[in-house]
Amino acid sequence: MQPHIVQHDLKKGCLLQKLDHTGAFPIDVAEIPVCAESALAGQTLQQAWTKADLSLLPVAINRNNRFLFIAIHRERLHPSDTLIVIGQPSSIRELQRLATLPSQ
Repeated sequence: MQPHIVQHDLKKGCLLQKLDHTGAFPIDVAEIPVCAESALAGQTLQQAWTKADLSLLPVAINRNNRFLFIAIHRERLHPSDTLIVIGQPSSIRELQRLATLPSQ
């Protein structure tokens, strides 16, 4: 399962260009589905980010076509949730790996 990259090419004047005004590193927005067997399922975003040392900004959780924005760092992730994040492509790939990796 691949993350859906919402914005890949930074265009002058777009939000992502303003976030990375130096142009030193690329920033993407991605939708990452949480698989049923995922190591992330059942964890809060705060727990998941701390354990994996992820350099991503969580924007929202899409749960059953309802977007959660407020206090999502305390929200436990459910199988079939989709995380919407902003960050560097390498961090997005790591989150995608964790979202599909079976729990131990």
